[in-house]
Amino acid sequence: MIGYNYQLTHHLYNLEFLMTTLEQIILHSQKLPETLQNEILDFTTFLEAKYLSQTIQMDIDTQVDHSVWPSAIRNLAGAWTDFPTAEEIRKSLGEDLSRKPF
Repeated sequence: MIGYNYQLTHHLYNLEFLMTTLEQIILHSQKLPETLQNEILDFTTFLEAKYLSQTIQMDIDTQVDHSVWPSAIRNLAGAWTDFPTAEEIRKSLGEDLSRKPF
């Protein structure tokens, strides 16, 4: 059985150029003791977090400015002639209390 495993492993190493990166990582990490496999897992988790952080930052950097109303919405201003004005809406709220100046 040991000879078979050696032959299979040797054959797989010869075919590494046909393997994906993930398959190569799995092939090599299977030969390591579990303590070193844990180090690979820790490093992979670190890289994943770094990648996600960069991806989120790129998404933030490329987001549309949501503080500006789209023209389709701005063009609706005044479309409802029976819509109350801001002053008419605030009239029912009562008066503000006087405030101390800063």
